[in-house]
Amino acid sequence: MDNYYRTATAHASRETSLGSMTFKDVTGLVNYLRVFVQHQKITYMRHAARIVETMHARILELAKQGLRNNDLIAEITSTAFAEQIDNGSDYSVIGIIQN
Repeated sequence: MDNYYRTATAHASRETSLGSMTFKDVTGLVNYLRVFVQHQKITYMRHAARIVETMHARILELAKQGLRNNDLIAEITSTAFAEQIDNGSDYSVIGIIQN
């Protein structure tokens, strides 16, 4: 009930149009649930950070004058995919290479 995007008019309209349905104020529910989701989010973020660290190490290893951008990007992408697969991910980023 306490949201900036849910107006009193919208609430009244829903109550009127849905007839016999009853509504319950669950204002604190989302914040309560965030406590449980937060741990998993931090785990994912740490996993992503390890992947990026590995990619950066590969960049420092390969970067040199005369290296074509496409070759460097191919190596970085390959490293990212390998890290994700090795660490249990099954889906990688989309759009890492654009024309």
